[in-house]
Amino acid sequence: MPAGAAGHKAKKHPKVAKHAPRNELTGLGATIAAWNQAHHLDTYRCPARTCYGAPIPLGHSHIYQFMLVTKTQGVVSGYEMDFLEHTSLAEAQAKVLATLPKDAQTTGQWTSMTGDGCYVWNLQSSELAGPLGKPKIGDPQGDISIVFSTSGTGAIAPPYNTANIDTAEIAPYAVPSDSSC
Repeated sequence: MPAGAAGHKAKKHPKVAKHAPRNELTGLGATIAAWNQAHHLDTYRCPARTCYGAPIPLGHSHIYQFMLVTKTQGVVSGYEMDFLEHTSLAEAQAKVLATLPKDAQTTGQWTSMTGDGCYVWNLQSSELAGPLGKPKIGDPQGDISIVFSTSGTGAIAPPYNTANIDTAEIAPYAVPSDSSC
């Protein structure tokens, strides 16, 4: 039965993020205007003005879907993407991939168990080569590194856990395979 028909009230939908025009970048390489249009900035609980998206519960506090957003010469040049507790690596990869251009292709991936451990995923996107290229960022190949980790809520981070990814760091360069976490 259609909403509003026969005495039924139409349901109000929760406020959702505004979307940038089709084919416009809204993640890495996005213009500041496109990023701001696609992701809500929380200036009330995040005075640093680097917290975007929905708050995510973390222990007795919260973090944000996007944090530590860096901007260089008018474009988004990096960010941390956070996930709900018990997000699998596959789920986290899908969520990050949804913020990147559709032409992004894997160029390398590995798990490092040095330190607390992490999973490194390098990609490349020709669509990002323009906005990330010289002279802006210096990444004319459109390289992307994504480092997935498990950071935990205590003073000591738990070891990397593919069933509990809570953070991905996205940056405009490839991480060398001999790097540690």
